[in-house]
Amino acid sequence: MDNEYDAELAPTQGKLKRALMTVVLIIGFAIAESTLWLFAVIQFIIFLFKGEPNRFIAQTACSVSSWVASIIKFVMFASNSAPFPFSPWPKDDD
Repeated sequence: MDNEYDAELAPTQGKLKRALMTVVLIIGFAIAESTLWLFAVIQFIIFLFKGEPNRFIAQTACSVSSWVASIIKFVMFASNSAPFPFSPWPKDDD
């Protein structure tokens, strides 16, 4: 990767707006991380007792992981598409 800033990926919003959006998204990222830990523990407990994972938790975790990926792309300037809450929640690919 070269050291030049890719002009096509340059933010179209103002720098302050982009900074504020980044702060909000990083807070959301931290909440999502805690939520995914909780989902993992609950999913394992359900699996121990029922012998199969909970489908709703699995689908929700996939949706959250897609959102987290879009946060990373946005805050690292790999994308100018602002993720939720600045755009609709990502749809499942399944």
